[in-house]
Amino acid sequence: MGLPAWAGTYRGYDDVALTAAASAGLVKRARGLLVSAPPAWVSAGERDGVVLAHKQEVRLDASGPAAARCACPAAGVCVHIVLACLFVHEGVAGGAGGMEVGAEVRAEVGAEVGAEVCEGPAAAEPVPEPVSGPSALDDLATLVPDHAIRRSGVVAGRAVANRLARISGASAGAETVVEAHRIVVTWDGTAVVIVAGAGWDGILVPSGVAHQRAAELRLEGVVRARRALGLGWEWPEGLLRPDGTGALTDDERAFLESVRSVLTGALVTGVARLDATVPLRVEATVTAARAHHLPELARALARVSEAMRQVVAGSDAVTDADVVGAVARAWAFTRALEAADGEGLAGLRGRAREVDDADDVRIQPVGAWTWQAASGARGATVAFLTSSGGEAVHQSVAGRARSQDPTFRVESAAIWGVAVTNLLDRTWTLQGARFGQGAEVSSSDRTQAVPGGAPDAAWLADAGVDRWAELPPRRAPRLLDEGGGLSLLRPTSVGRLRLDEVDQELVWPLVDADGAELEVRLGVLGGGWAAADNLTRLAESVGSAGLRLTHVLVRRGAGAPVPLSVVVVRSSGDVEVRSFTLGWPQPRVARGLLGGFGGLRKALEALRARVERRPEEVREATVPPVALLCERVREACVDVAVSGRQVLGEAEGERARLLARRCGDVGLTALAGALARWADAGTSAAEPEALLRVLLLAERASVVAAGEA
Repeated sequence: MGLPAWAGTYRGYDDVALTAAASAGLVKRARGLLVSAPPAWVSAGERDGVVLAHKQEVRLDASGPAAARCACPAAGVCVHIVLACLFVHEGVAGGAGGMEVGAEVRAEVGAEVGAEVCEGPAAAEPVPEPVSGPSALDDLATLVPDHAIRRSGVVAGRAVANRLARISGASAGAETVVEAHRIVVTWDGTAVVIVAGAGWDGILVPSGVAHQRAAELRLEGVVRARRALGLGWEWPEGLLRPDGTGALTDDERAFLESVRSVLTGALVTGVARLDATVPLRVEATVTAARAHHLPELARALARVSEAMRQVVAGSDAVTDADVVGAVARAWAFTRALEAADGEGLAGLRGRAREVDDADDVRIQPVGAWTWQAASGARGATVAFLTSSGGEAVHQSVAGRARSQDPTFRVESAAIWGVAVTNLLDRTWTLQGARFGQGAEVSSSDRTQAVPGGAPDAAWLADAGVDRWAELPPRRAPRLLDEGGGLSLLRPTSVGRLRLDEVDQELVWPLVDADGAELEVRLGVLGGGWAAADNLTRLAESVGSAGLRLTHVLVRRGAGAPVPLSVVVVRSSGDVEVRSFTLGWPQPRVARGLLGGFGGLRKALEALRARVERRPEEVREATVPPVALLCERVREACVDVAVSGRQVLGEAEGERARLLARRCGDVGLTALAGALARWADAGTSAAEPEALLRVLLLAERASVVAAGEA
């Protein structure tokens, strides 16, 4: 009995190809089983067949191991699939495999599976003629750009096109080995095998990679092989990202106009009357923004979509004001894109978060903190140093949108399969992490953290900044501010912790090597009580329990630096990394030694009681006058946006004029003018863009006032 025609593709699936798809260990094991427990055919049709391999039925077709199916619980390409592929390969290549099965094996197999096994020639009969197959080089020649990108998907095509555009010379090449039935393409430790006749799905990539990553590797292997063999490759128009400095095209301007139409349409409807279709329309603009190479706009629109989704779902994590504010920022961003040019436009376009696989990297965590975004998403972030990254502080995030997982708790957030709270007590080796151009490190399904030893005191000894004059200048508030950058400070001493009752913040002076003092501030209102309590405990321990502070991780934005975590050394020499918003050990000090902090604790408790008793009074007393006025303006805008009213009433118009006069009195002339125009135009027909302009100016003025306070 001859082999089926589709089996001809297995001529290219030899040990080398299967090693690329699985591992050398699995191939070696399968080779042993091929002799000790020979596989057998269960059935063979025109399109596929079933092979019994080591007591497991494996279904094969022309696509090879990538499309093979096995009932065993192992993920990816298992030993049974490798064994079945080797069995068919040997038959095609003229070896001892193929359709031949001895009588004893047939009887044994039939008893095992209770099924009729395909009859083949006896062991003494001659081996059937090897099946001829197509040429791998011919297959590669047919994988022209349009066809290959259609199979991989535009997203994978764009990722590969822009990744290869960043590199040149030898880095863009690949070691290419061409044989009759396969082509092996190797670069940067990655091997891709193109097998003759197996088609796109039969191109072998390392086992275990995610679906999207597999599509990118297949396409990149094809591109590198074609270029190495002189077959050429030209990317279709629209895949390569422009340099960003050129003016917006007519198509891009039309797209920005359509985005504004979607955003203002939500306000015309009224936030209180939004339904599930509105977030879906905004999500469509997110996808379109990425297609237009506007990643920063896509991120702003994604925040709008998620905030709307939370409001529609009735979640208490997002308020109506959060939705209107997100809409205003996204709307303003479209206007800023239209007004910018040159390098300014390139910066507003943004850069896609492209990442590259890294080798094993040893890391030292230096802090962690919890967060909640305006969209309602919440999670935790860990910050760390890398053995090869110098002074750069990298970070990795674990979080959930409330619509995805309402039961998610930040205390149980896990990064690289390890709870964030457990990451801080040792060094780790990251395997399979993906590093981009920025500080954020992303993970894939293959990323894992291998535990190392205790925190490395020698590594941390010279890490961080010990002179505050070397810190980068405080940056101005930005339209899409995400909280500021991270800095690891190494103070020589700390001042006395005190409570600023006016601003409701704990103030902690840090002294550098030159004697200069830097105040870091931790707010105690809202959800800051636990962090403030932890900071107080730290001050108690450092002052009286032999605990030595070595590093403070802070976030530096428009205002004063905010402490996130600290590194301390006990009298025993043990190094500990502690987060203010995660678990915190009780101070190991005697009760009598806490007397110096009794006044601070009493002040904190009194403040907490006052806030709980009269929260509105305390809040207004602590907000600067300009910021409080801006908040009144925002409230007026949100009231109109929530209702969706198209005509301002007499009382609303008078309210807007009164706010305009007050803004003019304190020097907010731009905001005063915008309010006056909104009030005058709104009595006949409220213009959504006028409302958004007022809201945005009020928000920016409030941020600037807070930064200058």
